[in-house]
Amino acid sequence: MNNHSEKCIHLSETEFCSTWYQEFDEDSPTDFYLSPHTPTNPQQNIEEIQQMIDPTMDQIHGIFYQDVRAQELIDKNDIRNLGLTWVIDPQWGKGTYWYAIVDSDIVLSSMHMHFFKQVEMKGVSSHVVGFGLYAEDMPVLLSGQAQHQHERVIGYICKKRYFKETLLPHRLFKSCAIMLLPSAFFRISHLLQVEPEQLTNAISSLNDYEHAPELASALTDLAAARPSSAMAPIYYRAKIMECLSLVIDETSHWRNAANACAAEDTRLCKMVTTYIVNHLAKDVSTRSLSDAFHVSEARLIAVFRAVLKKTPQMYVREKRMNHAKELLARCNGSIGEIAQSCGYTNQGAFSEAFKLYTKVTPSQYRKGSR
Repeated sequence: MNNHSEKCIHLSETEFCSTWYQEFDEDSPTDFYLSPHTPTNPQQNIEEIQQMIDPTMDQIHGIFYQDVRAQELIDKNDIRNLGLTWVIDPQWGKGTYWYAIVDSDIVLSSMHMHFFKQVEMKGVSSHVVGFGLYAEDMPVLLSGQAQHQHERVIGYICKKRYFKETLLPHRLFKSCAIMLLPSAFFRISHLLQVEPEQLTNAISSLNDYEHAPELASALTDLAAARPSSAMAPIYYRAKIMECLSLVIDETSHWRNAANACAAEDTRLCKMVTTYIVNHLAKDVSTRSLSDAFHVSEARLIAVFRAVLKKTPQMYVREKRMNHAKELLARCNGSIGEIAQSCGYTNQGAFSEAFKLYTKVTPSQYRKGSR
């Protein structure tokens, strides 16, 4: 850690949540991954990745798989033919962590570990765009919600920062993730034949949905695979492209479904509002409206809130009061007759509602409008 660490500002810390620190350069552009001119320096990328990950393995008491101590602790099936593997010191916990660098600027990682004692890791994160399948207590660690969550796919975009993470004992951390450095981002976008912004938005939107079954399945396969030394580079490159393609496909499907739902909601809302306007003197309670259009009351309320930002009864009251104002201004009918025309069987209830809406009584409004 260099002298930048003196400028760290502690932000917050919860039981499981990552604690992030001040960025290196607060004035630097946030859209680093959207620049097509990002230089590619393979050796520099590799060193940056190693500096981000390797020191944290020591901090969480990981033993490198080539260390003689690890030979008795790790199952040979847990050692892949590409990348580096650590096994957790049995005095501190249990499990393994693996990562591999593909084409110098893409990182694959997989972990399955828990600790008997609290451990803390801190260091410098790189500019990365990534996503992964997180299970057990990992979704809680990333989201900061202090409750157990089920397995889910999570996407993230991070600037270069100092970080500090506290891993509490008796929590199980399991994940399989893919991270892209800036130099990989445009290359991958070009191979996928999508705009970089589209890929960014797709990765970001992963957090908005609970399920991405095909992507989750592909990441599960990636974590379980043990390709041979000859086939590992080919396999992992193909798997990266498969997962990124699924990110695009599944999020596009979600957006299309959301747009279809929005269009359906708009059509339903238009039909109901037309019905209300034509039946102001009738029973247009939320229950009667839901019965008339064969939808639940909850669904109808949700549609109105989404489309009009108000409930059905707020809309009914608004239309009835405006209709009453028109009748009072141009018709000579009694207040009781106007009340009935607006759906009120009780003149007193109508007068109270009208005054609440307009701040004057029906008689005062009629007198003032003529």
